Amino acid sequence: MTEIKSLTIEELKNALADMGEKPFRAGQIFKWLHQGVESFEEMSNLSKDLRARLAERFVLTVPQVVRRQVSQVDGTVKYLWRLRDGDCVESVLMHYEHGVSVCVSTQVGCRMGCRFCASGLNGLKRHLSAGEIKRTIIDGLLPLGMPLIVVGGIMGGIMTPTEAGAISVVYALLVSLFITKTLKIREIGPILLQGVNSAAPLLLIIACAKVFSYGLTALQMPVIVNDLILSIIDNKYMFLLLVNILLLIMGMFMDGGASVIILAPILAPVAASMGISLIHFGIIMAFNLTIGNITPPLGYCLFITSKIAGIPVEKAIKGTIPYMIAEVLCLLLITYIPFLVLGLPSFLGMAI
Repeated sequence: MTEIKSLTIEELKNALADMGEKPFRAGQIFKWLHQGVESFEEMSNLSKDLRARLAERFVLTVPQVVRRQVSQVDGTVKYLWRLRDGDCVESVLMHYEHGVSVCVSTQVGCRMGCRFCASGLNGLKRHLSAGEIKRTIIDGLLPLGMPLIVVGGIMGGIMTPTEAGAISVVYALLVSLFITKTLKIREIGPILLQGVNSAAPLLLIIACAKVFSYGLTALQMPVIVNDLILSIIDNKYMFLLLVNILLLIMGMFMDGGASVIILAPILAPVAASMGISLIHFGIIMAFNLTIGNITPPLGYCLFITSKIAGIPVEKAIKGTIPYMIAEVLCLLLITYIPFLVLGLPSFLGMAI
């Protein structure tokens, strides 16, 4: 029997003509095939007789998802598919900074026989049909809607990051329940409970940071520190060095948003009075507070990473040390070579 999804629309027209059907039927069937139907009975605008004859003459390939794995480190999604003859193949969805990549199997097994690859242990068995490949691609690409929603929605000004996150959760739920069918309704409760267990420690850390920020504000610590800086130096390069030290220390104990709200109104006028571009100063502040995300004891990213990876925070800290050193070096470069920050805005004619 012929795999119907492997036919082009012209080949489908010829096959239907042999069955005594009109050419327009090919368009109807082709549309159904690309909507992901799993049987000919779902093609509701075809007669019952035609659906029965299609089932006698063609095979409608519907690979089943045997297993779906999601990496907690980088979000890579791996699917294991069972084909109609019982053979299994894989497809992988990989996330990168520049976008996403999909790896699709086109054959069962492999004749290369690489020792590190389980696919080639039994050699090449057969090639996949076009219909089998198409199905694994469609179901593998559906999760791509999530980053499109997040990035497109935010960059297009359609939704806030919070709204984009909420919509992505609903999208992932619908895809998992009704498209890939890798999630069952009874599993939602335990997943929600696991999410609460993961989020609670992070929310507690954020709450404590807010309380700590309020305490510093009440004690007027930023004002005291600012007065101390101005009483010591009037050189802008020394000022920037002390600002870097201050922000690195503050970033270790305070939330980045709170630090900006508290320190920016105090330090920005001083920077402007010393002839420092506010764009340059803003980048320096943002970069400093970004480093604070990976510096203990408050570094959010440390706790989030250790929770996702399932490793102790102490181990995560050791792993970030080389990156922390590199970030501090980059901070010094953008601090004392303003052109690295102001070159592009100046070239575009922006006020700096």
